[in-house]
Amino acid sequence: MVEQAIAMAGTLCDEPDFSTFENKTGLAEDMKFLASMPELCDVTFLVGDTREPVCAVKAVLAARSRWVGPQGNVHQTLIVEEFEPDVFRQLIEYIHTGCVTLQPRTLLGLMNAADYYGLDELRKGCSGFVQCCINVDTVCALLASAERYIQYKCTKSMVQKVLEFVDEHERSP
Repeated sequence: MVEQAIAMAGTLCDEPDFSTFENKTGLAEDMKFLASMPELCDVTFLVGDTREPVCAVKAVLAARSRWVGPQGNVHQTLIVEEFEPDVFRQLIEYIHTGCVTLQPRTLLGLMNAADYYGLDELRKGCSGFVQCCINVDTVCALLASAERYIQYKCTKSMVQKVLEFVDEHERSP
């Protein structure tokens, strides 16, 4: 019996003497809050025709995306004309938090922004959402946003799916 206890103790001693504890509760909300505070951000994007300000933290941008952005230690202001403010704000929210609410109105812009900035998981998530959100109520919003982003390759595949849906439902009684 003593021999078994010694053998068991030897086995237990072989185990590492550390443990990983994770508490991600609230992390996404904390990161979202961080990006919402201009005084804590070191990058301001002026987005769209209206040059709407969208703030971000340079270190988070560098850590979470392949996008090579602002350089240096000073606060920088960059102009982004390719995307609408709502779309770009969602993109920055995703980069900071890993979460974003997908909605038909901004879906196509977000999918193209994700592709443009090399965020493959977000692009795939948007593409999958297109499959499940195409319905009679969302077709118009999806096609309306397609006009704005027609020059991007993601738009062409999504428009094809929407047109297939319309064609399918046009023939149905």
